[in-house]
Amino acid sequence: MLTMCVMDDIKMVVNGIAYQIPWEKHGIQIVGTAEDGQRGLEMIRELRPDIVLTDICMPHLGGCDMIRKMIEEHLPSKVIFMSGFNDFAYAQEAVRLGAFDYLSKPFTPAQVVESVVKVREAIIEESEKATKMRLLEMEILQNRRHQRDDFLRKLLHRAPSVDTEQQWNNWQLHKMLPDYRTLILDAEPGGNKEKSPAKISEHTITALREILEEREEGIVLHDGSQRIVVLIPSSRSLDMEALWQEAAACIEGDGAGPISLGYSTVQEGPAQLAYAYQEADRALGYRFYSSTGGCYSYERTQQTSDIPRYAPEKEKALLYSLRSGNTEQTEYRLDELFLEWMSQSDYCRPELMVQQFKTLCMTVYRTMLEVLEGMPCDGLAERLSDIQGLPLLTFAEWMNRTTEFCSFCCECIRGQQNKEYSRVIHQVKQYIEDHLDSDLTVNSCARAVHLSPSYLANLFKRETSMTLANYVTTLRIEKAKEWLLEGMQVQLISSKLGYEDRPYFSEMFKKHCGMTPSMFRQHYFEQQNAKKR
Repeated sequence: MLTMCVMDDIKMVVNGIAYQIPWEKHGIQIVGTAEDGQRGLEMIRELRPDIVLTDICMPHLGGCDMIRKMIEEHLPSKVIFMSGFNDFAYAQEAVRLGAFDYLSKPFTPAQVVESVVKVREAIIEESEKATKMRLLEMEILQNRRHQRDDFLRKLLHRAPSVDTEQQWNNWQLHKMLPDYRTLILDAEPGGNKEKSPAKISEHTITALREILEEREEGIVLHDGSQRIVVLIPSSRSLDMEALWQEAAACIEGDGAGPISLGYSTVQEGPAQLAYAYQEADRALGYRFYSSTGGCYSYERTQQTSDIPRYAPEKEKALLYSLRSGNTEQTEYRLDELFLEWMSQSDYCRPELMVQQFKTLCMTVYRTMLEVLEGMPCDGLAERLSDIQGLPLLTFAEWMNRTTEFCSFCCECIRGQQNKEYSRVIHQVKQYIEDHLDSDLTVNSCARAVHLSPSYLANLFKRETSMTLANYVTTLRIEKAKEWLLEGMQVQLISSKLGYEDRPYFSEMFKKHCGMTPSMFRQHYFEQQNAKKR
């Protein structure tokens, strides 16, 4: 729908043209009318109509003078003149000034419609041509940009060739980037290969170009699925933290994880581009210390701190907790070490910090080999191998991996402890069964398995849920029942079970079974005879 204004000093003519013809049917919308040239010009300035249908002779400002004003002010409306003067000079002047058509009064509504529709078709045709031209220009510009970006991407990752300097100048880069900083925006969270970072979309690249290139502040390159490189003239005084936050907001719209920015020192010319890229990449490596992304300068990374250490006593405490298989205590000791590392690791090189974690895990592994003494622990060596081959991760992820490894070691030790406990309890039970006629005490049983009495007493109760004395008594009573039913004399049973005093044995039996040994045997046989009857 195109817009049109109608102007004539005769109101009836204006109303007849503007409101009596069904313009919407022809794709035209009347947006204003005027009865003098000055008001008409103001309306054109305000409404910017596509078409102006005006009388050539108007009060205050004539039609030809009005179109001259429109040309001066670059008002693009197409003008159709109307005139009651059948004067060729008016028509010539109107056409010379750029009028699209000229209608002589009197005219019919059909002639007006015909003239306006011709203007409409011409405007649409011009618009389509202009659109095609813009698209063609954009395509040419895009192709040139792709070629330039391909040239720059190659320079990021390899040394310049003989003709590099010439190509650099051909792309006017010596003017755009007389000297520059290289920035890397990376959406891959911590470099963790186990995670699948979101790919940065072309829509995001376009948005970043609008942030930087439209303000003539840099060149944006898509370098891989989740990495963006930005070349910024060093003359531009940018707040890198603000730029990082603005760019991260764009990239995180693609569902990517934490975004980090690393940037180089100032470099000059094509020969230094790969070096600048390496600087920015090294700076980016310091996101190791953050799980939420950040902004890192290569200059800051040169102020590296020493490798963090911890007191030997803390390592001894950790290994002691590990040997006992105490997961909770082991994790507590690990947290102590990690806190000491964090308090010292202000910009320690990430690869050195990673080596500290790997060394700690190797120390734990060697301790495990000593504790287990050749006993198998499925998966221990494999887990250590996985840790030694892990990528950079982040400081927090390395803490988690180390803690998981130590917790698994505690599980292995507890598993071996449980096996050893079961073996010891089995030996004690066998010793008791073989020595029912002896004076069985905690001391005698502990000597048999080479343990301290208190340790054995606690272990036996923990593993069997009864004291050793109760177990001995229970086992003796069960043996007594068995021998009573076989017909053995009570006196002999008492002797075989280590009870020298028969009345004492009978009292113990009655306490556990509710009847004397003789009554138990008699009751059993009476039940058997009753069943037979």
